[in-house]
Amino acid sequence: MYYKKKIPEHFSKDSDDLLVRSLITKYAVEGRVNGKPNGQFYLQKKAVSDASYEIVNNLLGYKGA
Repeated sequence: MYYKKKIPEHFSKDSDDLLVRSLITKYAVEGRVNGKPNGQFYLQKKAVSDASYEIVNNLLGYKGA
């Protein structure tokens, strides 16, 4: 079942932590209680790798090995 993640309010404004908001929207999975989203977000190992790659390559500009 697909659903739209509800970003915690303290990460929803442009003046808030943009990295955390990006990690939540692009890479995190949300915990569940009784089959319903609980507002707690986690990064799995593959997501950490993907996010790290994006940060190093796109934001820092490092390419290659």
